[in-house]
Amino acid sequence: MALQPRPMACGSLPQTARRVPPKVALAAGAFSHRIAKTLGETIPLETERGYNTTLASEAFDLRTQVTFGGHGFVVTRLSTGIRVGGAVELGGLELPANFKRSEAMLTKAKSFLPA
Repeated sequence: MALQPRPMACGSLPQTARRVPPKVALAAGAFSHRIAKTLGETIPLETERGYNTTLASEAFDLRTQVTFGGHGFVVTRLSTGIRVGGAVELGGLELPANFKRSEAMLTKAKSFLPA
């Protein structure tokens, strides 16, 4: 299936039939702006990348989520361990991840959490 621009619409072209819907919702996440550009549309969209670290479940006893609002991170229990998270950046699709953000958040969390 491919999208092709039309004078007042965008058509869906399956292999066996041709249909032109009145509207199309483009829901391709971070890649939506690239797909829209192929149709001549500009969408002001930037990707947000989140950073976190997951500790072993036995790292310490955590019974409820704890938010450190003034310090920009949260600590929460997951089925896979204890998650320290909260850092984000607008890094686009091309830039590599900056894991120093996770390291800095974990260093800050260590000053609040039991050893």
